[in-house]
Amino acid sequence: MKTTLLTLLAAILFCSAVFAIDPNVSLANATESEIIQTAQVDAKEYYFNHKNQGPTISDWLPYSEGRAIKHSLYGYPKSAWYTVSFNYVLTQLTQDKE
Repeated sequence: MKTTLLTLLAAILFCSAVFAIDPNVSLANATESEIIQTAQVDAKEYYFNHKNQGPTISDWLPYSEGRAIKHSLYGYPKSAWYTVSFNYVLTQLTQDKE
């Protein structure tokens, strides 16, 4: 079961890498789904760059808020869509590790 999940996760990451999003792209005029997709890709990248350090919510929450600003998401609801999606993905990834 774990092997299947790891294979699936690797496939998802490969697809995410193929469709990499510019880390500084402005999402000010983006749709909700574009913002969520970007947050998910950013979260996966963050996790795989920090997984050896055992990232916690106290580490990634400020990071996700900063990333939202870097993507020109300055207010509710757009910044909330980004940070909630980012945090959800990281929560899932860290729980799967346990």
